[in-house]
Amino acid sequence: MKKSLFYASFLIVSVSIQVTSQASEWGSYLFCVNDNDPADWAPGPKNLKGVLGFENQGSSGSTQGSWIDGVAKLNKYAHSVLDVSYVYKNFDEAQKFCTALKNSCTEKWGTNYAHVGASGASIPYSVWGYVSVNYKDTDGSIKNSVCPNWNYKEFPNDGGPAY
Repeated sequence: MKKSLFYASFLIVSVSIQVTSQASEWGSYLFCVNDNDPADWAPGPKNLKGVLGFENQGSSGSTQGSWIDGVAKLNKYAHSVLDVSYVYKNFDEAQKFCTALKNSCTEKWGTNYAHVGASGASIPYSVWGYVSVNYKDTDGSIKNSVCPNWNYKEFPNDGGPAY
């Protein structure tokens, strides 16, 4: 009994240390979606410093693609959402982040790839997740919206996480 309790405690502590050490690595990779065919997608470009203009403000450098810092959540329709781990100072800054994601896709793959999503790590590779941004509204409250994608073409929208 004592031996199994020891192993169970060791396992819990080991997992806790692993989760804590990986906390800064939570997020997913950007992917780009063709406006004309939502089943046609391409990986976000490799980005060693983060999305241009938003380094350490929702994106980090990666040798494998465009990394977006965030945690997986569900929206009110039970669709996977990568909730970006940064609160933008206002609506315009949040919209600029989404535009920067879109621009990295269109510059790499062409103007048809103007919709964005996230997958891998926080959101499983088999799932197409929305990218959700949080921003301060004029009254100081925190609002959210998903970046334009294959289901939500306009910004802002109600595709963000259901807290």
